[in-house]
Amino acid sequence: MSRFSYFEDGHAVALNLIDLEPETGSHPLTSDDLKGTPALITLLLVNNNITHIHENAFPPTIRKLHVGFNNLTSLNNSLRGLTDLNWLFLNNNRLKSLEGQLGTLSKLQLLVIEQNQLEALPSDIQLFSQLGSLYANNNRITSLDGLLRGLTKLQVFNMDFNQITMVRRDEFQNLHNLDSISLQNNQITSMNSSLSGLTKLAYLYLSHNQLTEFLLDDIRGLKRLRTVDLSYNKINKFGTRNEGKVRSRWYITPGLYFSSLRLPFCSFTVGWTPKIWSIHLTKNRCTKIGHLYLLNYLKIFRKVGNKIVGQITCRFNRCT
Repeated sequence: MSRFSYFEDGHAVALNLIDLEPETGSHPLTSDDLKGTPALITLLLVNNNITHIHENAFPPTIRKLHVGFNNLTSLNNSLRGLTDLNWLFLNNNRLKSLEGQLGTLSKLQLLVIEQNQLEALPSDIQLFSQLGSLYANNNRITSLDGLLRGLTKLQVFNMDFNQITMVRRDEFQNLHNLDSISLQNNQITSMNSSLSGLTKLAYLYLSHNQLTEFLLDDIRGLKRLRTVDLSYNKINKFGTRNEGKVRSRWYITPGLYFSSLRLPFCSFTVGWTPKIWSIHLTKNRCTKIGHLYLLNYLKIFRKVGNKIVGQITCRFNRCT
């Protein structure tokens, strides 16, 4: 008999959701455990000390599966029959590789693989044309390997706290629905103009990397961009490729955050960010600030902790 079989008035009841309470003591999930649940849609096995999953352990009807916070080191081909799976949580395990384990999950919309020991994204991921959210933060991934280009419905992408050193120019090609990119706490030295064409991008988080420059040309035309966080980098060049030339109107984030950058010179000239409403330059190495008078939407300007020479004319509400 299945450990999840349920009877009422002597008749077996078809379960479509199982949420198992946390268990103590490690154990595997066997192919017998879920027998008798042919209508199962949602299975939550969070924090159950599962160490191993037998092949064919899951009913093929499952659409939402959470096996996070266990002790899994391998998936053992246990997901291959779940062709209707929409949500998959594998977070907070000890998985080192997912290669060859996810290839049949073509209907996947949400994938959470954070807090593991992964060194690379599985190559199967490029087949997930329905994927809307990918959380792969807190792993050991060193490269994106161009695997995202087929994820045309991807909206949320998070790979914080990995070991990525470079982003290829075509890394986000075709990802026109991206709303949020978070690559904080990596080792990225350059974004290589990879953000061009991401017209729906609203949030860009790149703090705690090794960036040495950030060119506004790379986010030109991104009309929905709301927040750019470049805190804790090594940026010494910030501006455009053609400083001094007349530039067309920019549509850039209303909030720029540059805490603890290494900026020896900061120049805001010729109104290249007409819709920006806040600039945070706290605790940088700025010595000079260019003209701000064309930033008609600017309301907040923070410059505490710098060594700025000369006066700044503020036509906005808060200039500190």
